[in-house]
Amino acid sequence: MSVFNRLQAIFGETPDSATPETSAQSDIDLACAALLVEIARADYADDPRETKATFTAIRKVLKVPETDIAKLLSEANTEVKEGTSVFPQTSLINEHCSREQKYDILVAMWQVAFADGNLDKYEEHLIRRIAGLIHLDHSEFIQAKIEAKSYNSEIAHNASEPESASKSLVKPETVNVIITDCGPINHNAAKVLQELKQASSYFEILDLLRDFPKVAFEKLPHEDAEKIKAHLEATGCTVELH
Repeated sequence: MSVFNRLQAIFGETPDSATPETSAQSDIDLACAALLVEIARADYADDPRETKATFTAIRKVLKVPETDIAKLLSEANTEVKEGTSVFPQTSLINEHCSREQKYDILVAMWQVAFADGNLDKYEEHLIRRIAGLIHLDHSEFIQAKIEAKSYNSEIAHNASEPESASKSLVKPETVNVIITDCGPINHNAAKVLQELKQASSYFEILDLLRDFPKVAFEKLPHEDAEKIKAHLEATGCTVELH
């Protein structure tokens, strides 16, 4: 039975329907897994890293036993292929999940999107749409994105970490300056960036101050990066060096 059929049963559209209280946890798991699969498929690329991230999210967020994940993923893939909308899944989640659980699902979707090292515009658009459908606000959308990107960066770093402990302690020669938040239109931050990036157009500057996180500067010496970080933070931005 698809999520749509289950949704009909929950809202009493069939004679022998179950009530919301008796809706099985497996229905919720399938709805969440289907959304994760939707994200993995949004960029029209079959990447094993996204498949692995989906598997991990199902295990960690949904607490599904590893022995049951393959079957759930198979059902979720069928759900996505046969479905025409994410509305049945998001409706079921709204009916049964707390705001905290919805946020965890949102973070998991971002983790799947970031898994291949490339955030596709279709993935971001779909996540934004789902976040709205499950009634999470823009600040939660952005915070989940930052949290997921940080998590995936840490995973990637650990995977490529050299065996030598001494090498791992060596401080990188250069870092990137990443703006993780700057609030609504921040004219002071725009002025600072215009002074520092004089070759950039005004519209390029504005683009750095929305849809965070954004890499404002790449491969700068630590001392220069720290100075820029201090200037931007003085305008109210939140900045990280990586």
